[in-house]
Amino acid sequence: MSIRLQPVDMNPAGWPVSTLDQTNQEQGIGTEDKKTLATPLKTLTTAAVDGEGVFDQLMKSVKLHLDEEYYSQRITGNEYSTVYLGALTAVLQTSIQFLLNEQQVHRINAEIGLIRQQTVTELANTDDNIPAGLGFNHIPQEVTPIPPIS
Repeated sequence: MSIRLQPVDMNPAGWPVSTLDQTNQEQGIGTEDKKTLATPLKTLTTAAVDGEGVFDQLMKSVKLHLDEEYYSQRITGNEYSTVYLGALTAVLQTSIQFLLNEQQVHRINAEIGLIRQQTVTELANTDDNIPAGLGFNHIPQEVTPIPPIS
């Protein structure tokens, strides 16, 4: 049996849109653009106390916890500034690492998709007699064992 492999769908329905993709869509940058997309600064922070960036959201939580400790008198005035500065530094570092990890996942997924597409293209170009089930998009109805080579 000979089949012709169809192109691999690189954006199947049901995959969640990443924060980077969502931001790019909001800014009118399409995934069809072949350039590398950088994460905008507003994804990290919108430079507002009630901002929508990763840093802003994490700091809201840290402030709530610090206020609870301060008003419960478990942290005094001098300790508050030390703890706040340490938390600020840790949250900023964590926010940047979170965004870098998201970019890395996006890049790795793109590379995986490219390799899959190259494999399908190479198989389609080199052999017209490709066994069913070898294509990435083919889901066999039944699994037939491959006979041993005599």
